[in-house]
Amino acid sequence: AKVEESSLDISTSSCAVNHDLDFLSICESSTSASSGASPEAFNASRMRTAPWYTHRMALVGIDCRFGSVLGGLGTYTRSLVTALLRRRDPWNYVLFVDDANAEWLHPIRKTGVEIVEASFPHYSFSEQTEFPNLIQDHEPDLLLFPHFNVPLSCPVPFICTVHDLILHRFPNEAGWLKRSAYRFVLRQALSRALAVSTVSDYTKSDIRSVYGSVFDAKIHVMYPGISAEFKRTTKDAQDVIRAKYRL
Repeated sequence: AKVEESSLDISTSSCAVNHDLDFLSICESSTSASSGASPEAFNASRMRTAPWYTHRMALVGIDCRFGSVLGGLGTYTRSLVTALLRRRDPWNYVLFVDDANAEWLHPIRKTGVEIVEASFPHYSFSEQTEFPNLIQDHEPDLLLFPHFNVPLSCPVPFICTVHDLILHRFPNEAGWLKRSAYRFVLRQALSRALAVSTVSDYTKSDIRSVYGSVFDAKIHVMYPGISAEFKRTTKDAQDVIRAKYRL
């Protein structure tokens, strides 16, 4: 479905993030077999062996299962989707969501974009067995995962995002089984991804400190943008806050 810029009401959602521009550059690099893949886009050798390299990309899927979450991953997912859908891209989108009736999807539904319910919990058996079949049914040319929870048998090329390596650094009360599953899933995602985005240079350096330089060529730092909710205030207003919190 083509999306006009004016068709999305983003008044209750975070506005465009820098990621939409960077993801767009990666996606555009796959739309023509005649255009070489630069090192800044993704690993050229993997691109040339990808099954979709010889045809124009028509459908991009986005894993939006975190979309209903109130915390950071939810905000990140909603912001990314909103920003991408406001563009006039030469491809369509299909959104895989945990709840097709979620409130955040109401303005998005007006655009006519395809929304598919995929209520498979993260780290679950159904995520590994049923989600890949659902993905295959809709045949996206590329899938964006705003996290590293990617089914081990994901049937299409994908890009994933790594926000941090918190369970590597601060396992706290996480049990051995959870930590083992986390490390296995993360390494598999890094190994199999067409490209990996991180939200900071620190996360990229953290990945290198754990896994060495083996994934360097495919990792791209994409800083999150700033929501439209945040605006510059007057100096007087800033002084009030500084005084209140002794800044």
